[in-house]
Amino acid sequence: MILSKNFIEVLYEAAHIQRWNDHIRPQGFTELDKQAHKMVILYVLSRYEEQDHGAKLNWQVLVEGGIFEFLHRIILTDIKPPVFHELMRVHGDKLNNWVYNELERKVPDIDQDFLGRMKNYFDKDSKGNTLGKGFDDSPKRQMDFSTLITNSSISIDQSVTKHFMKGSFAYLMPTDTFIILNESINGTNNVYTVIPVSYSEYGRLMSKPYKFPPKSQAWRLITDKQTSGGIAEILGVFDTATPTYEVRYIRQPNPIILANFSTIQEGLTIDGASTVSDCELSPEIHQEILQRAVELAKIAWGGDQNNINTTVQSGQRSE
Repeated sequence: MILSKNFIEVLYEAAHIQRWNDHIRPQGFTELDKQAHKMVILYVLSRYEEQDHGAKLNWQVLVEGGIFEFLHRIILTDIKPPVFHELMRVHGDKLNNWVYNELERKVPDIDQDFLGRMKNYFDKDSKGNTLGKGFDDSPKRQMDFSTLITNSSISIDQSVTKHFMKGSFAYLMPTDTFIILNESINGTNNVYTVIPVSYSEYGRLMSKPYKFPPKSQAWRLITDKQTSGGIAEILGVFDTATPTYEVRYIRQPNPIILANFSTIQEGLTIDGASTVSDCELSPEIHQEILQRAVELAKIAWGGDQNNINTTVQSGQRSE
């Protein structure tokens, strides 16, 4: 990639974006300083992992990721982190597209391969699925899966004695839980919003002096997935000793079985089912399912078995 005059000028815009300008600072602190600080930390941690733990790292991916984040924040200027993360959570796809358009406007000669990798970095999650095009952001998918949406009111499971989150309440999730959509805790007089947290986020929260959620909130971790549908541990300060966990979720669909398995092989089942069972999804989606199945079958059994690009592109489909 050739660094053009336009591209370099965009990079140096970061030297004029002031950071922490609402705090007392011993000296000026710019976005360029902040991004340089992040890259130094990246280098130190990466070298530590390589030398002390023998980690095999892809330095091109690490460095490019830092550059992509750098350009992203230059275009969006100095938005406070809480506001920035909330915007990305709600309107991430729209915000990213605006960044790409602004970058192409400011750098008309930008390398398209580089821009493509940047788009892939921001628009794909860790599994290669397109972000912002799932259940919440697609009215069509909401209709497709509407027949599988289930509400459940769950009481505390007193049989669970070992908790990952000290002081939390344990709730046994339904066995058919697939994706949790909405959740809350009902107290005597109050309703508490449940916030799912990752294990790393929980570790960070526990390092703070006050180790509980804010008022009217609760934290939730799913533990022991091997037990039924998993155990939801919920931590919070409630107005009752027996709070009820209210959850709306997409359940796992029953398997599609075209003929009774007893006529084929005795003891044959799919998830415990062996009799004829139709597809539970809306008929409008049946053609999509069939088309997708044919595409995957062609990749697996037909043509060039070493066509990695075809397989990767198939895995990145969001529909």
